[in-house]
Amino acid sequence: MNSIVIARYNESLDWVVNIPSDFEIYIYNKGVPVSDARIIDRADHIIDRQNVGRESETYIHHMLTKPRKDNSFTVFTQGDPFTHSPDFLPLLQNWRQWDSLQPLSWQWQSDHNIPPATLLAEYERRLGGRLRVRPERFSLSSWSPPDFIDEGALATSRDYCELHGSPREGENVASDFLRKCGLDELADKASAHSFGVFCYGAIFAVRNDLIANWPRQSLEITYQATLGRAVYGYMLERMWLHFFGAEFDTPVASRVPAEQPLPRQAAVELDDPKAEPSMVERDDDIVSFQVEELRDTAEKLRIEISELREALKTQAVLDQRAIHDVASAIRNIPGVVRPKRLFISTGYFATAVAATLASQQGTATDDYLLITIDRQAAEGNTQWAYQMSDRWAAVHTVGHHEYYENNAGFSNPFNCNFDEVYSSHFHMAGFVRHKFPASRYAFYEEGLSTYSQALNVRVQDNNTRFYALSPKIARAASIVSQPVDVKLLTQLLEKSINCYSIPIFEKPHNIVMLAMGIPPNIAASPSHSFEACEPAAKMLRAAGFDVWLKPHPRAPIDDLFGNSSLAAAGVRLLETDAPLIEPVILANRQAISAVVSVYSSFLVHSYPLFDIPAFRIRSPVMDRMQAIWKSLQDSSVPDVDMLLGATPDSIPSIARSFHNTSVNQIGKLGRRM
Repeated sequence: MNSIVIARYNESLDWVVNIPSDFEIYIYNKGVPVSDARIIDRADHIIDRQNVGRESETYIHHMLTKPRKDNSFTVFTQGDPFTHSPDFLPLLQNWRQWDSLQPLSWQWQSDHNIPPATLLAEYERRLGGRLRVRPERFSLSSWSPPDFIDEGALATSRDYCELHGSPREGENVASDFLRKCGLDELADKASAHSFGVFCYGAIFAVRNDLIANWPRQSLEITYQATLGRAVYGYMLERMWLHFFGAEFDTPVASRVPAEQPLPRQAAVELDDPKAEPSMVERDDDIVSFQVEELRDTAEKLRIEISELREALKTQAVLDQRAIHDVASAIRNIPGVVRPKRLFISTGYFATAVAATLASQQGTATDDYLLITIDRQAAEGNTQWAYQMSDRWAAVHTVGHHEYYENNAGFSNPFNCNFDEVYSSHFHMAGFVRHKFPASRYAFYEEGLSTYSQALNVRVQDNNTRFYALSPKIARAASIVSQPVDVKLLTQLLEKSINCYSIPIFEKPHNIVMLAMGIPPNIAASPSHSFEACEPAAKMLRAAGFDVWLKPHPRAPIDDLFGNSSLAAAGVRLLETDAPLIEPVILANRQAISAVVSVYSSFLVHSYPLFDIPAFRIRSPVMDRMQAIWKSLQDSSVPDVDMLLGATPDSIPSIARSFHNTSVNQIGKLGRRM
């Protein structure tokens, strides 16, 4: 049975119900969910995918995951085929007339005002007794069609050459790209020709046995290209027909005999393939062919001149890390299996740090994320994980009880082995090694508890690392600490600002107070999370600051705050659906004078991450572990009493003074713990 693969973002799929019944329908959905009952009923498969890699990622994902080796057809199309193929549905009905590789588009853009009767007449004209849809020619060097200037196509060639340099002598852009995809034989053919053929919109049909001929290792490499720079998607759009056997056009330095019809002429003669061209037509075609060769040569020279100019611009600096990552993805994949890394997260903040680590260490691996859920929503954590990074190979959640407490029956949910495993709890190292055997293990911070464990653990393996935002706090530990890229973490968090409802402070001098968490083993009123803030709040209000209280995500206080003494003192409740305080801070960074709390891991990172001074409130905490973590916090954060009599302009100097006098005391505290 034939099949059709639809790469859909948010296009209307009403037309799907009219696809002939002899097609099995795969809808790969990268946008809003498909909710139309008619479409759901007609489609055989609706598969939700991340919105990455354009239609090329969808096409190759299908080839990799749904391999078939038979004589039936697979049709590949975007969610709206009619822009490039107004008669797409009639074309499907006539699949028995197709060639083994069949282009299914025949125009760059459609005029939606054309009457249906006119389109039908054009379709019947093209049918001509045997259905033929003409592919378009394009230069294998400039990427542009020979008949007009396509600025977008020229930009594709320029972008590719900026990434990889000009193709070496005897090569062109197409052959260089094909070699990087592991298709040397096809690259040799491309290097010997000047033009290729493509169909607009990447809409075509191909017999499955031709797809099966594409070597899987090359398919894997090319799939990785779809996840890299956008230019690779545009490259693939023009190469699809050649991947499956279409011949290249116009051998390099060849002359076409006058008595032979030119390739371009043969493609145009759709109505009467037996008609002999006149001598005038032949001469015209020879002239046209020579003009096209001159255009192609001129375009090559223009590209080379442009590259020389760019080389002379000393201010133009390419992102070398991105180039390295993409090049590694295309050229250096070891076989068909990439190294796999697992990050075990304890929730929102740890997930943000894990995404930062995965990014700062490069993308030559497949990264997996396991989130242990403690009084949080699995759905929200998963959504946040993909907001922090869209490169996760898979994300799973597991309950706190199932992972930390009653974990005898816990098993690896990913069904694969890992080369590296990153986790946050040192005391769970034995459990992690048992459940996730790997060649290397590392730790990364999820809060102050991780620093406390790092200072007390005795690590024998000198290759084990602890990745931290403030590695100086753990400098007395036996484990070697490495810095997390603070700037990169901030950039990832900034991406989430537009994903949530975040208040914007109207006045310039604001203090953000953070309520502390309540341990799950303590039966306490949620009001205990903020009551100790009252004296400091009144002092700061009297000094003219606007004071906001941010509830702890695990201790909701909406029903209590309105009648609290804090509210009576003029403190406002900071309400947001963002799972962390960081997006709120980033959105209001210039208007925040300081952050204050009894106990919060955020206090330790506020100054180094956001350049916002943080101050602690002296108050007992609720259990022994919180007391240990708070003592670690207090060693690096000044007391809020230092703000007595302070003005907004004086707060930064107060914070700097404390920092400069206390920086050498941090390690001493660590040795005593």
